[in-house]
Amino acid sequence: MRTVILVEDEPFVRRTLLKQVNWEAIGCQVIGESGNGREALDMLLSRKPDIVITDIMMPEMNGTELLKRAREEGLDSKFIMLTCMNDFEYARQAIEFGASSYILKLSMSIPELEQKLVKLRVELDEKEQYNKIKEQEHKAVVQSVYQKVWRNIVSGKEVTDRTLDLDIERVYPYVQIWASASRQAEFPVAADDVEIHRFLDEFQESRFYWQREPVQLASATSYPHLVSSNLVPTMEWEQAWKKLRGALLEAWYAGEIPYIESDSALADLRWEEEKALLLLLDHGKWNEFRRVLADRWGLYARSRTDYHDVKKAGLVIIGMYQKQFSEASVDQEIVYKASTHAELLRMLDETLENCLTLKRAASAAYTSNRDVNKIIDYIHLHYSEEITLKSLAEYVSFDPHYVSALFKKKKGTTITNYIQQYRVEQAKLLLKDTLLSITEVGERVGFENDNYFIKIFKRFVNMTPNQYRQSG
Repeated sequence: MRTVILVEDEPFVRRTLLKQVNWEAIGCQVIGESGNGREALDMLLSRKPDIVITDIMMPEMNGTELLKRAREEGLDSKFIMLTCMNDFEYARQAIEFGASSYILKLSMSIPELEQKLVKLRVELDEKEQYNKIKEQEHKAVVQSVYQKVWRNIVSGKEVTDRTLDLDIERVYPYVQIWASASRQAEFPVAADDVEIHRFLDEFQESRFYWQREPVQLASATSYPHLVSSNLVPTMEWEQAWKKLRGALLEAWYAGEIPYIESDSALADLRWEEEKALLLLLDHGKWNEFRRVLADRWGLYARSRTDYHDVKKAGLVIIGMYQKQFSEASVDQEIVYKASTHAELLRMLDETLENCLTLKRAASAAYTSNRDVNKIIDYIHLHYSEEITLKSLAEYVSFDPHYVSALFKKKKGTTITNYIQQYRVEQAKLLLKDTLLSITEVGERVGFENDNYFIKIFKRFVNMTPNQYRQSG
């Protein structure tokens, strides 16, 4: 739907256009009207319509001057000029200033105006689609350049390569780069005249702030999970990015033991080590597993192993958890979220503790009755879906009343209460380990709406989901 503003000093003409033009049918909507050019200019600048229909001869500011002023302010709305025979010179000037067309008021018909409006709407739609395609092509080219430069940086190759120019320095002579080892970090907000490019690889995010003026965006102390380059001339952006990668590695190991020596053999978890860790999990030697993992993390810190390799090891550990604790919902997102070495180890340890808590709860959940245990297994597998007493009864082929009474007898609680409690336990994991919104967490664990989720969560935890997330 294209937006239109009517500018006409004769109220009768405005009313006629408003009533007789079938605006909705031609894909347009009138968002404002004015009786003089000066008032209309303010309206145009604030509402930025797609199309302006304006009389030429008006008090305070004529239509041609309105068009001229709008263009000077950078407004590219399409203009249709309404003119009388003796306004023809003004109409000619309006065309020179970029008016799309003009209509003689004395012979104007509604179908003629509608036809011109449809033509302009089609032109605007085509231009918008073209701009989207060009923008996508431009983004693809930019991302390709960033990808090539980043590969050179990671591999230690020369990064200054004039074949990789972004052709941007003629517009933006300055750039400042911010980066984080976390892909969920908060970045500075910039003014509208700053062009921001975002580049993601598997374990980091960089943002390029291309600027016309040498103005520092923000203090790095305001963003503790980020590192930033100095504001540099555009031609130096590759070298600035290379230095920033070194700063990222320093930030990753902030507060860790001093660097001793590099050990390339530490980059990957070797199969022997991975097998040993899996055996510790299999045999329930949780504390020993934690000790071995902490030792490995210490070796990474002493040798300043690249954080990419550390995060890959983190993914391997998460994979172990997923295999070992089928009753838990273990999310890889914590690896991508971590911004420091110590934080990733802490998150891995907390995830293990959550898995153990659920494992203990699951082992205590079962009873001596096979059918009740089948129901418990069903709930654990399908808690994110709608579960009813009727569906559970059909699953074990019993009468719903009998199933309800049997479950309460063996478990000491109702089926509904058990389902709600299990969903809340799953929600607690998602609240701690992910950045999902409260609504998304509720939906993932089977609650139909926010209010009901918050109510049930508070019943079992004595605090709201948001309070629980902020508590630790």
